[in-house]
Amino acid sequence: METRILTQLSPSKLTAYMTCPIKFYARYILGIKSPASAGMLLGRAVQSHRINQQPLEAAT
Repeated sequence: METRILTQLSPSKLTAYMTCPIKFYARYILGIKSPASAGMLLGRAVQSHRINQQPLEAAT
């Protein structure tokens, strides 16, 4: 696995490091992303459905 060089330190990255240095290392140095939450998956499914949904035809 390739490691990344940290070039910027934002307030959120600093907070993440202070909360859990191991999680910070995995996320920002190794580039391992957290799995999506149930709410995120539901939101993606609803958005995908709305984008792909055909518009209703006007009744004649």
